[in-house]
Order: sequence, then structure tokens, then C-alpha cells
Amino acid sequence: MTIECYMALPWTIEVERRNDDGEYFAAYITELEGFVATGRTAEELDEDLWTGLADFLRSFVEHGEDIPVPRGVRRPAEPHPVTSLDAAGQDAFAGLFSPNLQRLSNEPVAV
Repeated sequence: MTIECYMALPWTIEVERRNDDGEYFAAYITELEGFVATGRTAEELDEDLWTGLADFLRSFVEHGEDIPVPRGVRRPAEPHPVTSLDAAGQDAFAGLFSPNLQRLSNEPVAV
């Protein structure tokens, strides 16, 4: 499974407007303990979120760790090496999840 496929999974993203060190936004992905992205604006947060998510997921692969997946998403029998094709060259993840690549900047930010 590719990093792009993992990024397209239906992650639970929580966004907060924070004021503890100046005003900024923070986003957390509940399924990925320790992941946080920040930005002074919603646009900066959006960029940091997706760039940070890709880097965070790559770190799992580099350390040989299984990448957590959101509830309800079936994990393939062998998630590493990171690929989306099975031994027969077929897409091993077809129909397993509905990609959701909607960017945060396209959604209203709750205050």
C-alpha cells in the first residue's frame, strides 16, 4: 500500500483554534497517537497537515512498524513493503475504503 493510499484513508481529524501561544490552529488525527499539525491560518494548517501526515506515515515504514488504520478499514494481510499491488499485479485495496482527500481549507473551521 502506498503512502498516498494511506493518506486517502478516512482519518478522524480534529481541528482546534488555540490561543495559548498566540492565535493558531492545531489538528490531530485521533488514530495516529502523537501526530499534530499547526498553522497560523487554516491554509497553513492545511499544508502542514498533509505534509506532516505523509512524513509521519513514512516514519512508520522506515522503522518497519505497522501503520495504524482508521476503524472499519481492513488491513491487508501484509502491509509491508508499501505497495498497492498484490502478487498477481491486481490492486489489493480495491473496494476496501472510500478515499477522502477533501482538504481542510475547503471546509469551514469551527470556532
